[in-house]
This record gives sequence, C-alpha cells and structure tokens, in this order.
Amino acid sequence: MSPKWVLRRYRVRELARRLERGAEIDWPLLAADLGYADQAHFVRDCTRMLGEPPTRFAARYRDRPERSPAAR
Repeated sequence: MSPKWVLRRYRVRELARRLERGAEIDWPLLAADLGYADQAHFVRDCTRMLGEPPTRFAARYRDRPERSPAAR
C-alpha cells in the first residue's frame, strides 16, 4: 500500500463516518476539511476508491433499509 492509497482510504472512511452520523454533507467544505485543494480532486479520488461519485455513494448509503427510521 502506498501512502497515497492510505490517505485516500482515510478520506473515504471519513465520508462514510459523516454519512453514518446523518450529517448533511457540504461537499466543498468536506473536500477542504479533508485537505483537498478543490472539490474536483475529492470527487476524482472518491470515484477511484468507490467506483462511483461521492454523491451517488451518499444517496445509496442513505437509502439502505437499516438506515431508515422504521428499521431503528
């Protein structure tokens, strides 16, 4: 594993943690919080790691049955 891969993994995990907490994601702010120069680099890294853009990942994550209030 390269240092770059480890950093990307950390950043994707942070996205998942924020989604898990139910936080509304401000994409440009999240990119900045994670150390990206701009949102486009964040989107590119997430797409490489997840196989889809972060907004699609977030939508699928939020739509999981175990995330619905009725399932809690």
